[in-house]
Amino acid sequence: VAVMPAVGEELVFRGIIQKNLAKLTNPHIGIWLAAIIFSGIHMQFEGFLARMTLGAILGYSYYFTRNFWVPVMLHFLNNLIPLLVFVYMDVDLTATDDPTNQFSWISLLISILGVPAIIYLYINLHDQKRKLQS
Repeated sequence: VAVMPAVGEELVFRGIIQKNLAKLTNPHIGIWLAAIIFSGIHMQFEGFLARMTLGAILGYSYYFTRNFWVPVMLHFLNNLIPLLVFVYMDVDLTATDDPTNQFSWISLLISILGVPAIIYLYINLHDQKRKLQS
């Protein structure tokens, strides 16, 4: 549930769409256009801005690290954390109500604070590794 969308969506959105849009325009426009498409394709317009922000964060993580697996891991964590919350809180995921409505602000807060922190840590660790190799 958390792995397949992370790998599949990142292949499409970072590996194909963002890369081609960045070539046609510039990296930043390509990232934001891919983020808009990423959010729109989910067809849940209630959380459009939150998903667009997540798409931009994933796009910039790919752009700055130049490592495809960084946005995949971040996307995976973004999918996994709410799932673990649902399991821990014993939410019936088969119910006809949308259980994500209860946690949209929590998920947004985790994404806004957690994803940039992970990117920052990754970049710093990568820079330290590069300095040690020099």
